[in-house]
Amino acid sequence: MIRFFLFFFIIIEFAYTLELTPKEKQNLSNISLNIYVTNWEPFTIHNQNSVSGISAEIWEKMILNTNLNYTYIKDENFTKALNFIKNDKNGMIIATSSTKAREEYGSFTKPIVSFPISIATNIKENFIVNLKELEGKTVAVGENYTAFMLLKKHFPKIKLIPVKDTLEALDLLAKEKVYAAADILPVLIFNMNKYNFTNLKISGTSEFNFDVKFMLNKHNEELIPILNKLIDSVDEISKQNILNKWIYTKQITQFNYTYLYWLIALSLVSISFILFRQRILNQNKQLIEQEKNRYENLMNLSSDMVSILDFDGNLLEYSKQVQKHLGYSDEEMKRLTVFDWDKNIDKKSYDNICKQLTSEPFHFQTKHTKKDKTVYDADITAVKININDKTFIYSSARDITNQNKLLKELENSKKRFENMFRTHDSVMLLINPDSGKIIDANNSAIKFYGFSLDEFKNMNISDINPLSFEILHEKTEEAKKLKTNAFRFNHQLKDGSIKIVEVNSSPIEMDNEIILFSIIKDITKEIELEKTIIKEKDFISTIINNANAAIAAIDHEGYMFMINEYAQNFLGYTQKEISSEPFFWSRFLPEEKKEKVIDIIKKAQKGEIVKSFKNSWISKNAEERVFEWSNTLVKKDDGSMNYLVTIGIDVTDRENIQKRILEQKQEFETIFKTSKDGMAITDLKTNFLEFNHAYEEISGYTKEELLKKSSLELSSHEHKNKMKEMIKTAIKTGHVGNYEKESIVRGDKRIIVNMSITLLPDKKRFLIVIKDITMLKQMEKQTKLMAMGEMIGNIAHQWRQPLSVITTAISGLRIRDELSLLEKDEIKETSDIIIKQAKYLSNTIENFKNFIKEDKSVNNISLVESIKKAINIVEASLQNNYIKLHLEIEDDLIILGNSNELVEALINIITNSKDMLKLRDIKEEDRLILINTNKLDEHSIELKILDSAGGAEENIINRILEPYFTTKHKSQGTGLGLSIVDKIVRERHNGSINIYNEIFNYKNKQYKGLCFKIIFNS
Repeated sequence: MIRFFLFFFIIIEFAYTLELTPKEKQNLSNISLNIYVTNWEPFTIHNQNSVSGISAEIWEKMILNTNLNYTYIKDENFTKALNFIKNDKNGMIIATSSTKAREEYGSFTKPIVSFPISIATNIKENFIVNLKELEGKTVAVGENYTAFMLLKKHFPKIKLIPVKDTLEALDLLAKEKVYAAADILPVLIFNMNKYNFTNLKISGTSEFNFDVKFMLNKHNEELIPILNKLIDSVDEISKQNILNKWIYTKQITQFNYTYLYWLIALSLVSISFILFRQRILNQNKQLIEQEKNRYENLMNLSSDMVSILDFDGNLLEYSKQVQKHLGYSDEEMKRLTVFDWDKNIDKKSYDNICKQLTSEPFHFQTKHTKKDKTVYDADITAVKININDKTFIYSSARDITNQNKLLKELENSKKRFENMFRTHDSVMLLINPDSGKIIDANNSAIKFYGFSLDEFKNMNISDINPLSFEILHEKTEEAKKLKTNAFRFNHQLKDGSIKIVEVNSSPIEMDNEIILFSIIKDITKEIELEKTIIKEKDFISTIINNANAAIAAIDHEGYMFMINEYAQNFLGYTQKEISSEPFFWSRFLPEEKKEKVIDIIKKAQKGEIVKSFKNSWISKNAEERVFEWSNTLVKKDDGSMNYLVTIGIDVTDRENIQKRILEQKQEFETIFKTSKDGMAITDLKTNFLEFNHAYEEISGYTKEELLKKSSLELSSHEHKNKMKEMIKTAIKTGHVGNYEKESIVRGDKRIIVNMSITLLPDKKRFLIVIKDITMLKQMEKQTKLMAMGEMIGNIAHQWRQPLSVITTAISGLRIRDELSLLEKDEIKETSDIIIKQAKYLSNTIENFKNFIKEDKSVNNISLVESIKKAINIVEASLQNNYIKLHLEIEDDLIILGNSNELVEALINIITNSKDMLKLRDIKEEDRLILINTNKLDEHSIELKILDSAGGAEENIINRILEPYFTTKHKSQGTGLGLSIVDKIVRERHNGSINIYNEIFNYKNKQYKGLCFKIIFNS
């Protein structure tokens, strides 16, 4: 009966501590919540008419005595419910857990219950000790469920199969389509029992506990403390009863007993009275037992030390807290009196306390002593109670040792605050938040503002702050309610000057009154500096975003919280995407580089810095660029990483260049070793340092012999001075090419070589390339002789007609003289004819003489004049072979060159066309050579020489200008004629040659032939 009576006192105490304030009740009544419910048995279950389950019953029990309005909104999909919460400011879910992603838009209460995430398997499988046993196996789990996210994060090697809900997961497991199913323990047990999955079992639990919480849209996060209070108001016994109801009650299949009803009816008549009486007795016994257990539990659940004493001080009943706190055994507790643990109370004082006790609580403080002699301060609440007409003392004690220490510290703090307030360097004011009256000011405030303490105490905050009273009152209310405690104002000093100040105001309680404690800081100079810093920050930000380099910052958790526009533009990701999760940036890296770069961040997290390294970034569209990175580590006070700033310079082009240089070096080394041309590397005095095998073969000397010589020594006496000049030119200009000289090789044999000298990049060595052209020079002479023979033939053709005219004129003159028919005028006419023809012969000789003389001088020459000279020489030969020459050479250009060489080149082209027209037996009426010039611009002209010989085969066109290449019989050519043309045009006249087949029309007839197109530049 004593414990029965205690129940009322404990209930009163719980109700007092968990009672909502009027303001909290008002907040609840002002809102209407939309509770989104999905079928997550046994926590939430909905049908057409109702919502039930563990979470629903706890929810309805805790809000039973409130005026909270709410509406259940039923849905079949948890992911959709989460999306509704994002957009519904009054949305709520009563069975979920908190995750980092959900905390972005939701607020969570304390847990209402907590259970481990568990694993179900087929009954034939072994029990699971460690979840790593599931790696590589398929596990079905609800999509977006907390279990899904935890397993995915901590066990990435498990093959998770997302499903709609746990029922679907168990169904897949029962059909052996997956190895296991996962959810929290009650959900698995409930569904396995309800849906009769007899071939399944709970095989293991994880180390992860699932805290079932209520979730609100962040808009209503101020309701969280109120809901937490209501959660605490549901006692543990009630919660346990709810859990027992839903977790351990199996579903029982109903059967049809119709055919037994008549037998049962007969039995019921005879035993109805007995059953009724027994039922009443059992109900009473059960109620008594439940009440007894309930009162004992409530007594022991109390955080205070509850005891029942008689008026002699004997301990009759006590809670577990009393025994736990005092430290005595059960047997020792039975023998204790109040005087054993309270040394401040003797029999007399105890009697005095008993006399003062009534049915109203009596409070006093004393000191209690534990069994181990530890003394603590105790706050006692005692009351007189009557049980079965007997009077006892109900005592509730609390250990307030720490509380008294805090009170003492509070008193000391108050004194320290007073001292600090007066003497602190910071400017401080105490202000009444309702009236704005200045209550107090410290010495620094007096000095800063220029007002005396008495003046301050007669002032209002509006006297120093020019803002209106309404605005000031609004700001003080914000500070009072802790909505905002930092402000920036303009304050006026006593001398009238204005200062920009930063005010930090916090509400404090003094003498049972709320006042604002304000710390004022003069930030006038800081504001000016801040403006300067903002300018500099904008300047730096502009530099960073416009820098031609990738700049990024990574914090200690791996978030790339800053990345400049250059990097974003290259990568194709936004700042928001990149900073959305830790190590998001690792997807920019090549697979083989990820581990190395992540290791650099891990070292930085320990305070170690890798200052520079090189790696590639891969953009969203798969473009790869190489960057050289320079790192700066900003550390916290403890030496660990705060953040890492890295700057990457794009060196892709440089890397490609270096790669090409390496390839070129390797290529050069291959060419150097295998070239048929002689190659040697010498110092600036041409002493041999290195050479290839071809150089040894051309010179006839061994490697050892050449290393003791110089290229200058191998020059003939006649060419040594010229060679020295070439070396000076190579040092000055970097290169001398196509220099022909006579070299002396082994056995004093003389050969002609074509030499080029190139100054290497180190400016300390030459690359000398030689080609033995002795045979070529002989063939060129042979070609020259053949050309001269051709020329003599042309001259013979040109002389034939003039000589015939002269012979005929003299013969006619002689005959007329013999016949005495000669007249004086006829002699003069015949003489004029002979003189004219003689001049023509003389001009022909002069042209031939100019052509064959070795004139290598370079002058400004007319292209058209050179064409005409060439035509004069070959025209008779063309006419003799019935070849029509069509000219369109009006456009002219003065170029720098040698007229004889250019005439030689043009004759070789025309002669080649003539030979092909004869060789291919083209009909006489179809033998054509067309020559025209076309001015492209002021500095270039196009010359085309085109024949009608049918063109060349496509596979040999590109070889026509090669030395020794000819399609003629060896008795008709050497293959050097057109090669010489190429050399004369390109090297001596700054021109280019393009050879191709062309189809053209001439006098309404179509022809095909080979075209030589030459571009000359002035």
